[in-house]
Amino acid sequence: MSKILSAGLVAGVSGTRMQRLAVLFVLLVSALTLTGGASAALRIGVADDLGRSPDQSVSFLDSLGELGMSENRISVNFDPAAPTTIPDQWQLDLYVPLATLRGVRPVFSVSPTRARAVAEDPNAAQLYAQYVALLARRYPTVDDFIIGNEPNQPRFWQPQFGSSGRNVSAGSYYKLLAASYDALKSVDPAIRVIGLGLSPRGGDRPGAPNNVSTSPVRFINALGKAYRASGRKRPIMDEL
Repeated sequence: MSKILSAGLVAGVSGTRMQRLAVLFVLLVSALTLTGGASAALRIGVADDLGRSPDQSVSFLDSLGELGMSENRISVNFDPAAPTTIPDQWQLDLYVPLATLRGVRPVFSVSPTRARAVAEDPNAAQLYAQYVALLARRYPTVDDFIIGNEPNQPRFWQPQFGSSGRNVSAGSYYKLLAASYDALKSVDPAIRVIGLGLSPRGGDRPGAPNNVSTSPVRFINALGKAYRASGRKRPIMDEL
């Protein structure tokens, strides 16, 4: 199975942008040298929304091509108040086919617009699943979907803990991930469903004055318990 290696870049549009890309490329080439035979399976790319802007798309894709990069993770928002509306759809309509023609594979990272979106609406998980299926049908050349972003951080997912101090974010995220897996596979079984996208940091302190977050290891443990308790037999993701 191929491995995805991507990195987020500072979103500057100045002349230093190419320098940052060049430095990243050198570091990744060094990493590939150290991995030996596994290097052939790696895809190198960036996490950057700059290419979505029509006036930047061509130069952005040219930069990726010059550096031998073939993947771009872009963010797509989900608003439960408008569950069938794709924000800036016209940009995606232009960028996705252009990137595909230029040999750059778009990866959609789909996140709710509000941290409490899923917790506040019992139908949010199903609405989100229908939304990613809508994206998959509209953009059939997009084969990779990242479900949510850093659900162990309060900036993106709330609440993290219940009144008893027990983690609850993993359980609600599980519902979103499982529903999305089923919805995307019903559109195309070849779609890769990528889960978690966790922050590497988390405090595990329900009563903390700020950044009430969950460490990735404990989040994964809680997600596993939610999966086991559900009785589900199907997978919930293809990649982590």
